[in-house]
Amino acid sequence: MQLVKNSVLKLLTGLHEYKVSGIVRSPPDLLADVYMDLEYRKQWDQYVQEAYETECNGETVTYMKMEFPFLFSSRDCVYVKQRRELDFRGQKIQVVLAKGTSLPQFPKRSGFVRVSQCQVKLAVESAGSNQSKVFIYCFINPGGRIPSWLINKVAKNGIPGFLADLEDACLRSRTLLCFPLKHTAIPAAVTVVTWIELCKSTITS
Repeated sequence: MQLVKNSVLKLLTGLHEYKVSGIVRSPPDLLADVYMDLEYRKQWDQYVQEAYETECNGETVTYMKMEFPFLFSSRDCVYVKQRRELDFRGQKIQVVLAKGTSLPQFPKRSGFVRVSQCQVKLAVESAGSNQSKVFIYCFINPGGRIPSWLINKVAKNGIPGFLADLEDACLRSRTLLCFPLKHTAIPAAVTVVTWIELCKSTITS
């Protein structure tokens, strides 16, 4: 895992942006399906207690409620997530972008701290033999009054741990579940080159 150099967000918030890459024992399509499936997420992610999608202003919005260990208050997050399959130089790449949003349809809930900033970029390509090469960019500001040094320490271990849990969920899903492909429509202005720049090029730079 690497830290993003010369990060403006680090200067503004004290929190790191992270880039992670690795090999996961799952085909790209299955990995992206598992990553997108909220019902299954509630089974394999110990922190997710509630998660659902709804249509708001013509786009699909996700609400997620998370319960954390005793040092952290419960959090919830509202974000938009889009998926696309790209053909880049003959290689198929599964791309998922997620970004936090604020909408009046999702007012803050009592007893929960609303995640103030969230941006995750995922790019997945085949590594052969039912394996995938995964690239992740992640910046999350959980809000509240947690010191930035503590958030950075938790994220340093939490992000690789999430990737390991995702791999395990993919392995178990082969015998337990069958996932349909979930491709969200992408605005016409978002070109293939833009997706590649946002995901693969950004993460590997």
